[in-house]
Amino acid sequence: MKRPKDLLQQVHNQVWDLVKHLWAPNAAFGHGTDHAHRAYAIGMRLAEAESADPLPVGAACYLMDAGLDLTAGRRNHIARGIELAREVCAAIPALGEVSELVYMAVAHHEADNSLPPLQPPEVLVVRDSDTLDRMGSSGVRMTLTYGTWIKRPLHHPGDPCCEHRKPQLDSFTLDYVRHLYSLKDAISTQSGRALIPAKLAEQDAFITGFRERWERLAGRLRYVDGFDIVDKLDQLEPNGAADRIGEEYR
Repeated sequence: MKRPKDLLQQVHNQVWDLVKHLWAPNAAFGHGTDHAHRAYAIGMRLAEAESADPLPVGAACYLMDAGLDLTAGRRNHIARGIELAREVCAAIPALGEVSELVYMAVAHHEADNSLPPLQPPEVLVVRDSDTLDRMGSSGVRMTLTYGTWIKRPLHHPGDPCCEHRKPQLDSFTLDYVRHLYSLKDAISTQSGRALIPAKLAEQDAFITGFRERWERLAGRLRYVDGFDIVDKLDQLEPNGAADRIGEEYR
């Protein structure tokens, strides 16, 4: 669905102005404003490719994780996000006609939650946008940041990259990095699936780099080593798959 770009920019900027203060503190656990902008960029491109309405897509990308906070973390953040979405849609008349799509997209943006069948393309695009940003280098960095915030051990002492075990998501951060591979099965749109190989390649490069360093240093690795590895990957590929697909919407 086509809408004037100046209208989209105006409305989405209004949404962002109302919620950006909620995103900024959450950089402490990896879900700050950078996550919002990356997901928005992906969402706008996927909306175009999937013939979805970009008006609710962009709004929902800026609202989906606005319910996170430093006190409650992820607990009940979707319910808070829906309530924020209702407040924002009420404050911006241009969102009135698409408000239900915004609420639905916020409600179903989490790939770890089940998705009811027969969802409209706008919901699928927002969900894929969040999921894709949780994959690849961006997802690894978010996972490392969240692990430091909750003081979770970095890796299992004998199987650091979780290659021979079922991931223990609450026990080791690199087990959660392994879990990121499973997110590929949650991508619903054709244009989103086209990004999966690049995202998995970024994750593979991180795992390879971590394993090599772990073997070289006899297992004495800390979070700083994980961040250093993903920093080097970003220097090699400064515009990863998620960034490239939405470059024109920055």
